[in-house]
Amino acid sequence: ESKNNLFTATLPLRYGAGELQDMIDSLARLYESAPSLGHFLGMHTVGDDADTGQEDVFQHLLRHTLGRPRDLIMICAELSRSRMELDAERYREIVLEASGRNIVSNVFHEMAVFLRSLVDPKGRSRLFGLIPWNVLTRREIEAICCEFNGLGPEAAAGFREIQSTLEHPFCELYNCGLIGTVRDEPGGGVTRQQFKQPHDIVDCLEGCLPQADYYLIHP
Repeated sequence: ESKNNLFTATLPLRYGAGELQDMIDSLARLYESAPSLGHFLGMHTVGDDADTGQEDVFQHLLRHTLGRPRDLIMICAELSRSRMELDAERYREIVLEASGRNIVSNVFHEMAVFLRSLVDPKGRSRLFGLIPWNVLTRREIEAICCEFNGLGPEAAAGFREIQSTLEHPFCELYNCGLIGTVRDEPGGGVTRQQFKQPHDIVDCLEGCLPQADYYLIHP
């Protein structure tokens, strides 16, 4: 029934970054008597993880979500509870903790009908334990997939021939919007991260992970 609803009887809702920011600023005015999220936080920019620049606080918040209003509200609720102790470092900590603890677990729960390898926490923990860093090459993806299936590193050399017999945890991560690709914008000169969005169609086929040189684990 859930699959039927998804493919035949749903109306996709697409929110742009500007619309989401207006929504959060409106909530700040309504519940916190602050003109905007930045005024509520007491800061409008925050240093990035490498301390090499400044990032708008809403953009930092947004990129730790899947672009859904409920994700943003979930993190903002945590920020509201810690309002008296907020500084740039604490802000980053809360955003990271709330997104990892609440949003990711909710996504796996909501997508359970489409999952096999990652439907239970043990499978997810096993996969996460095999991922060494947040940027992976195609070769690393294939090697980890083989190891997840109990195969030795030598099996990765023939991955294309055996992939139809394997479980594909990275395909499931991709469908959940938790692993993305790097793509060049038309016309060249601009490279962007791309993650599957909530309004995109779920591809249940094995091997649905797009071909790319590099893959990014969601923040």
